[in-house]
Amino acid sequence: MFDQNGLAARLPVLREGAPWAYLTAFAAVAAATVLRLALDPFITGSQFVLFFPAIAVTALAAGLRAGSLAAALAVPSAWFLVIGGRSPLAAGASGDVVALVTFASTACLEVMVIGMLLRSLARVRELTAVLSACLHASPDALFVTGAGGRITQANNRAASIFGYPDGALAGLGIDDVLPGILPHIEALRRQAAQAPSGAGALVRGHAARRPDGTAFPADVSLAVAGQG
Repeated sequence: MFDQNGLAARLPVLREGAPWAYLTAFAAVAAATVLRLALDPFITGSQFVLFFPAIAVTALAAGLRAGSLAAALAVPSAWFLVIGGRSPLAAGASGDVVALVTFASTACLEVMVIGMLLRSLARVRELTAVLSACLHASPDALFVTGAGGRITQANNRAASIFGYPDGALAGLGIDDVLPGILPHIEALRRQAAQAPSGAGALVRGHAARRPDGTAFPADVSLAVAGQG
């Protein structure tokens, strides 16, 4: 499940269109230019290599518009400061012109790809929010488990029924609250692998456990989503 607390969930870090976002573009390109000039004796022939990460970092941290500004700033910066700013009509300048046009095209493509990534992340955040709302709206206790039966998400109703604070169930093993349920889950996963259209099972009267050790009977409905 999408990690709502991870770095990807917070991209872009700065608010799109905020002054600080555009200042990030100027700062990133300036830093890339200064560093490229300082390393000139060691990376001759790689005029644009440091501008690509500057554009990528700007777009990811400050948004698509700031990333586009960074790309636009990088082209004249590379031409005047790195290549030398000689006239495109000067003798021997054709190779530099071709290199600059290639760089500008690649920078635009880079911004477009990052833009698609940011839009995809925004869509995942929306779908995750919808899933979380549906999860917490259920009157039943619901658990989502990952590898090894680790609980990745549980609704507030589950916390209430099982006697845990809200949010405290995530990270526990499903065996901590439903001892002995893992064999049923593994059997269902094997069944789902043979019938990928979906599989489910109902375990009636299973012994559930609260943190103080008290047990109570629970009817457990199991389902495998995706690859389980």
